[in-house]
Amino acid sequence: MDNLKKEVKVDSQEEIEKNDENENEEKNIKEILDIVKSNYYQYYERSQNIDNKNGFFIAFHGAVLLLLVNPEKVNNILNMQFQNIGQALKYSSIVLLDFIILILAIISICLFIYSLKSRNIKYIPTTICEEIYYKSKNIDLNKELLKSYKQIAEYNEKIIDKKHTLYNYASIITLIEIVLIGINLIIQMI
Repeated sequence: MDNLKKEVKVDSQEEIEKNDENENEEKNIKEILDIVKSNYYQYYERSQNIDNKNGFFIAFHGAVLLLLVNPEKVNNILNMQFQNIGQALKYSSIVLLDFIILILAIISICLFIYSLKSRNIKYIPTTICEEIYYKSKNIDLNKELLKSYKQIAEYNEKIIDKKHTLYNYASIITLIEIVLIGINLIIQMI
């Protein structure tokens, strides 16, 4: 009888430990799921921020292109009569800088647009809403969500890194372009 009591106590103690382990595992999964969800939303926000900045810079480049490809300005430069070598050098450097700025603007616009085109960020699969997930006792929804979020996060991280890289290259080219525009304006004022 005494042995039976010990076995029952050991069995009940093992059950309590198993329940505690299951509760801890479930708690850990929920915490990890919250962290992964937070990262998921951060990826989405980062992508939106980059897209908004790209739109601004594309509009800026549209204005630059409008100023550079002004037919009246091009016609005036082509019809200019040079009186000395200094004047010829000045206007040829202006034309050269305009041409370089034009090329840089086109490259920059292409990079910004390409960054916008890489919008194929993954979202939570809609299959998670299917009946088998919420009616089945064998499938733990939190674990399935965690797996989905992990796959999505790994994929989205690559996409966001690509968008950032393209954006950074285009921004550097834009900065060079702005410096050249300033130099060009200074030369024109001389």
